[in-house]
Amino acid sequence: MNRLTHHLVLIGFATVSLAAPSLAAPPCAGDCDRGGSVTVDELIKGIGIALGTGNVDECLSIDTSGDRVVTVDEIVNGVTNGLQGCPTFDGEFFAAVTLDAGRSATVELDVQENGQASALVTISEASGLRALLGGGSGAVSLTVTGTVNLDTGVFTLSGSYTDGAVTRSVNLSGSLPLGSGAHGSLTFQLDSTNFTGSIARGSGSTPTPTPVTAVPTPTATAMASGPIDPNIIGTWSGTARNETTGVIKNVRIKVELQGSSVVVTDLGGNLYKTPPASITMNAPTRTTLTYNTFANPVIVFNLTYGNDMLAGIYSATTAAIPPVIDAVGVVLTKEVPLAPDPRLAGTWGGNNNPLTPQPVRLRLEIQGDVVLVTDLLGDLFVSLPSPITMRPEGIATALTFVCAGPPTCGPGQLIVTLNMNLLPNGRLVGSYREDRPGVSTNVGFGLIKE
Repeated sequence: MNRLTHHLVLIGFATVSLAAPSLAAPPCAGDCDRGGSVTVDELIKGIGIALGTGNVDECLSIDTSGDRVVTVDEIVNGVTNGLQGCPTFDGEFFAAVTLDAGRSATVELDVQENGQASALVTISEASGLRALLGGGSGAVSLTVTGTVNLDTGVFTLSGSYTDGAVTRSVNLSGSLPLGSGAHGSLTFQLDSTNFTGSIARGSGSTPTPTPVTAVPTPTATAMASGPIDPNIIGTWSGTARNETTGVIKNVRIKVELQGSSVVVTDLGGNLYKTPPASITMNAPTRTTLTYNTFANPVIVFNLTYGNDMLAGIYSATTAAIPPVIDAVGVVLTKEVPLAPDPRLAGTWGGNNNPLTPQPVRLRLEIQGDVVLVTDLLGDLFVSLPSPITMRPEGIATALTFVCAGPPTCGPGQLIVTLNMNLLPNGRLVGSYREDRPGVSTNVGFGLIKE
């Protein structure tokens, strides 16, 4: 199977990286063949192991705990690596080491993608003693070079500098960390004396503090609120693609912030494999949404915001022999909010639908880019409080409302959809459907403005 075809680059955020043939990729959860990337096929294999239809020996990397049991958290780790790329040991690293006699040293390490590495080492003397005794400046800088094993993160670098008539050697060794918040080990050898410390990813630069001479009077400051980037809120549309089967379908979802909950609704009704149509997603970061359930089917749904796109993966795996798997990469762009057609505003009544002729009377009020809809007779919205907020979907004359279970429809298994469209002849037509266990209500209406 062609790796480039099935790699998650199709969802917009993962990138394909080809390692040098002599150096393997570092450990990466979900990278079953240790090829340096996590593919949709490998994620499916990991889900099969979690369901018990596969053997953990088929993908040891997904079992990050090493207990030979694959959990939802480990599947999520694999999905994250598929979206963001496998962690690597290249890039910038920084360390500060305490030496003897009051001296200290800093290490600014740069690792290339081929494993070659160089570091700027700065050794400082205590209180400028070296300069006081006429031995030059109070600091020595030199560059050391070497290599990093991209499979393990183990590194060795060496160099030297001249101290008067004496040549001194500097050797660095240790193990680099993978994560941005983790620390690796460092041994700093100056001549024959070893000093130990830790090394972390990054340049080590910190902002210079600004002196404060007075305590300012507190003032209200606009702060980012909510668990997600506000740019994620809105309606998104695009494609869902399964590279294995070649199936491509159009997808529309709506992301809403309801209190502290992030609710994502499948407006097109062709993405989610199981009800409800609205789900509450977790927000591990302000630009990442996750929803994972280890039921039947197992759902792994992740979205990441960046570059004005919302992209991710949705997979549903049903326990069977063999398991039934549907995994798609999703790439979406945000729809520009539509202003409701001003002709929608007003009071509408006189239902002339022959199939459901019950009286319907609605008041529509335009408030910005939304429409407030009030059930004036109280006989249409069976379980919904009146009024409700509707938004144009697709065109300025078409309004849509969808809720499914908590939190959008409150507790229970209530599912409600309301659609209205203003026709060219001036008639407002639509339908209201409400479903709960054992009870279903469906009302069609055609109204004229009073």
